[in-house]
Amino acid sequence: GTPTTAGTSTVTLTATNSGGSGTKTLTITIAAVSVSAPVISSAGTTSGTVGQALSYTITASNSPTSFNATGLPGGLSINTATGVISGTPTTAGTSTVTLTATNSGGSGTKTLTMTIAAATTAAVIDHGATGATATGCGIGSGLGLFLLVLRLTLGLRCIGTGQR
Repeated sequence: GTPTTAGTSTVTLTATNSGGSGTKTLTITIAAVSVSAPVISSAGTTSGTVGQALSYTITASNSPTSFNATGLPGGLSINTATGVISGTPTTAGTSTVTLTATNSGGSGTKTLTMTIAAATTAAVIDHGATGATATGCGIGSGLGLFLLVLRLTLGLRCIGTGQR
């Protein structure tokens, strides 16, 4: 069999035949296997954009058996068996996430900084008639990047980008 615990045991062996019997004492020592705690080596920063799928994999040495992440932005979750953080972020901002990898030797941790950018918002103005003038429009009340597209009658386009 395969030993499951460390320690020392003493066993007395006896052999018998027609000529008599003999005994021998045997000492068996099972040494403890030293397992080191995982050391996380994956990047300490990652970024994404609201509304776009994001995936990040925790990598670690010493054969982790489980993973965890606390402080994830909304819309993201972790597969505790594989260490894959995935999902679609729902909120812009910077989050400090604590990563953990665990095995029988203990746990290793690392801080991950996740930066989620606001989604780009597009506004389209169709002026509708030749010679009409489009003077602008609002693109909502949120902050972030914007894309403004003016469709002009003769197929001309005026595109502007910027930050509010």
